[in-house]
Amino acid sequence: MTMELELIRKYRDRDILDGILKMNGRVLCDTSENAYYALKPGRYPIERRYCPQYNQHVPLVRMPGNDGEKDGMRCVCCTACLPLRENNINTPLPGYCPQIKMGNGIHNRRDGSIIIGTRIAPGALKEPALPYGKLTERLRKLASRGTDVTLIIR
Repeated sequence: MTMELELIRKYRDRDILDGILKMNGRVLCDTSENAYYALKPGRYPIERRYCPQYNQHVPLVRMPGNDGEKDGMRCVCCTACLPLRENNINTPLPGYCPQIKMGNGIHNRRDGSIIIGTRIAPGALKEPALPYGKLTERLRKLASRGTDVTLIIR
């Protein structure tokens, strides 16, 4: 059994790539990505993995290959990603590591992340905690049942 998340990109302007995220066909929230580091359209498995930088389990987008690669940038191995002393939802990861995560904007993000929340302007979101909480709780339950999760980017 597989659950599908669907990311539908609706707006692009230079480095901003905005869209919506659907879970089981229902709109969950708005999304924003840095267009230069965004994943290409396609299907990607989602893995719930512990992130040492954020000190919690996160929805990690798995890329083809071992750890994945985008334009010569390899994903950071989680063991090499050290936690930072001062960390918040807008702290970018130290390398390319696409995740679905909380945040308010995409500028200076080179980690391939998909930021979720409620759109207030192109490339800017607010109130990320509610949809992120719903998503991570659903992923936690699915992982405990052994259900695979796939992200479809259109």
